[in-house]
Amino acid sequence: MFHQNFDIKEFYGIANFLHNNFSSNELINGAYRTAIGRYYYYAYLTLRGIILDNDNRDNVINALKSASSHYLVRDYIFCVGEYLNNKDIKHLAKTLETLHNLRKKADYKPHENVELQDVNRSKYLVNFIDHLIKEVSWGDRRGLSNILNKLKGEGKLPKLVKNKYNTGKNGNLHIDHITLKNFKHLLNLY
Repeated sequence: MFHQNFDIKEFYGIANFLHNNFSSNELINGAYRTAIGRYYYYAYLTLRGIILDNDNRDNVINALKSASSHYLVRDYIFCVGEYLNNKDIKHLAKTLETLHNLRKKADYKPHENVELQDVNRSKYLVNFIDHLIKEVSWGDRRGLSNILNKLKGEGKLPKLVKNKYNTGKNGNLHIDHITLKNFKHLLNLY
């Protein structure tokens, strides 16, 4: 497993604590915003860890430790789903994006209300992501980690490469010369 000094599950526990223990107006908005952020980081870091556990190429490790890693994790997973024609894996990426948007609202839009329903939705999305991580299947493989491991064995993990669409970030993800950005408008998933 990708080495970490911190147990990511603590983010989930902190989010649950904040979610369940603030029913009065005392610090409630800050608690809700923090809970949403912790739910997101639990899901994001879990998925990033699964990728790094199965893909130890230097360019992937460096890219997934960069500031642009939030979208790269989603794009990496989406590319795997696209390559395998697997709706559940693509849905996993879309669900993480939805959760990321809730986190951005909680962190960067103090003028917008964050309510209990936003926290409930975040928790639901995290639990759904956890479910998909364990239950997605492809052929005889069940679970995202097992699928990535099989793709690694076949030499078919997504490639991080720069191309003409690159805006100076780490690059766009490709599988078999398919650029995710070219498909976003067609698939209407992002």
